Amino acid sequence: MKFTTLIMAILLLAGCQDADAAKVVKDPWNLAKNAATAAQQARQTALQTSQLQTQVNQYSTMLRNIQRLPDPALSHAVLGRVPTSVADAQGGALDLIQRYSQASRALMTLSNDYTKIDDTVKTLMRVSANSNLDYEKILESEVAMRQLGRQSETRFLELFAGIGQDIEHNKTRADLIIKQLPKNDGLMQAVSTINVQNALLSDQLGQLIATTNARNVRDTRKEIEQMDAEERDRLKRERWERAKAEHRKMIGLD
Repeated sequence: MKFTTLIMAILLLAGCQDADAAKVVKDPWNLAKNAATAAQQARQTALQTSQLQTQVNQYSTMLRNIQRLPDPALSHAVLGRVPTSVADAQGGALDLIQRYSQASRALMTLSNDYTKIDDTVKTLMRVSANSNLDYEKILESEVAMRQLGRQSETRFLELFAGIGQDIEHNKTRADLIIKQLPKNDGLMQAVSTINVQNALLSDQLGQLIATTNARNVRDTRKEIEQMDAEERDRLKRERWERAKAEHRKMIGLD
């Protein structure tokens, strides 16, 4: 499921009080674990593209040295086609070297996106432990603060949404580049694994955001409003006490 579709689901679910819609991701550590696994897979696949790029570099060097086309099977294995001339082979090799480099960078960017999910979940759970608040309560408070037109001290939902959009964009870019590479069974299998992991992460991340927005946060909103009222009362009392102290000082009682 594309992340933009999940964002639309958030808007449709907002305010929904249905019990099924109010279910949350029970184990965010599972999300973090899956993100870490996907990050490692993307890094390994980026290394595969770099190794294939090295093979093309060696092929190009061989062409310069022998100044003739090698066995057609070798050219097909490296370039994905049989070139018509040495110049054609060299041009194809240079183009392919650039494409492998682009693919490697795109996969590393995707790996970094997955790592951000892992890091953000760990930060959320650390804040949860330090504040003695369930992570659901922290996320719900962000929704409640937004509904009250206020900025929350934490921005986990915003961070998750931004990472999800980055993943969708960078995954699409990586797919477009990889489609232009010669078919390689090892690379295609690795990319297929990333596709499965990416779909799982997008689903989990979207569920976390959508269900948090769909939960009933009225109680959390009331707590925030009550805290605001108590803070206003405290400030009033402080101002009143200061005024009394200044008045007593003026009339010589202190």
